[in-house]
Amino acid sequence: MHKLAIAKEKLTRPELAVLLSYSKMTFYHQLQNTKIAKEPFFEKILLDYFPKAMQQKFKNEILNHQLREEIILTVITNDIVNKLNGVILNNIRNETAALACDIARSYAVTCELFNVNKLWQEVEALGHDIQHETKIAMFSEINKVIRRGVFWFIRNLEHPISIDKVISSYQNKVSAFTKNITKYITKAANEKIKIKAQSFKDAGINASLGNNIAKLDILISGFDISHLSNKTGEEFEDIARLYFAVGNKFFIDWLRKWCDHLLTEAYWNRLALQSLKDDLYNKQRELVLTLAKAGGANIIIEDWLHKNQEHVKIYFNFIEDLKAQETLDMNMVTLAIKKLNILLQHF
Repeated sequence: MHKLAIAKEKLTRPELAVLLSYSKMTFYHQLQNTKIAKEPFFEKILLDYFPKAMQQKFKNEILNHQLREEIILTVITNDIVNKLNGVILNNIRNETAALACDIARSYAVTCELFNVNKLWQEVEALGHDIQHETKIAMFSEINKVIRRGVFWFIRNLEHPISIDKVISSYQNKVSAFTKNITKYITKAANEKIKIKAQSFKDAGINASLGNNIAKLDILISGFDISHLSNKTGEEFEDIARLYFAVGNKFFIDWLRKWCDHLLTEAYWNRLALQSLKDDLYNKQRELVLTLAKAGGANIIIEDWLHKNQEHVKIYFNFIEDLKAQETLDMNMVTLAIKKLNILLQHF
């Protein structure tokens, strides 16, 4: 794969089909050694596997089907591998050491909270008049929210999680955040959503679907905000405003944007930049926690910066040096994260 990326060559369809099959066989085998198929949440997968006419009339028979486990694991495996792909699954396992069953549970929660399956189906149903590149861009946006959601739940919750309990815990906050997102985010973030949504509309996508897809990249921050709200005891809305203000004021959004600019098709490039973006989200969360502890979620950031100017000036001077450059590279972003880390060590 690495050699192909260097040569700017791509796998053929038959090669991709073989890799996809092996990815599914591997993940299915890993799930076989778990109890995930016995969990009540996945019963609807088993029921949906059969025609609707049978689901009510023969519900008990279906739930006690002799191939219950095989059907559930097959559907889970196909869904996860088709949406995430084997490479991303492998990266998640390598970076988190998570069990396949924990990945599946985190995936289920993320999909449920963000209506991923509905969005995916709507994009799949788009007609031939929509350009292939537009569909890929939309699938990529959905893929990103799944990946970040899975990573977030694996890293921040104790496992095994109760899917129903976690969904219940986050559902209302995520829904409210989705509905009122424009109240919390910065003007720049709002503009980013509008530009992305307009590009989808110009490509022939209906406004509702395009807007829902355009918001996904920012909506995933709702998990961080909810976690910080619980940890600090501050109101969700106040933490949300502070979270996005920090991303803007400390140029974290700007650095993440540069990570997107530096992205190529090379495997190691994508892996390295995704790691840098994850680090930036971690630093943003740490900064919000630091500020909230210093003066609550409604703290005036300018006052905090003035009070701690001796420590913050090193970081902001470095950012000014970066902004003076015509372009950034991964080394510069890495150094910026290091400067942020040094800043945080003082508090």
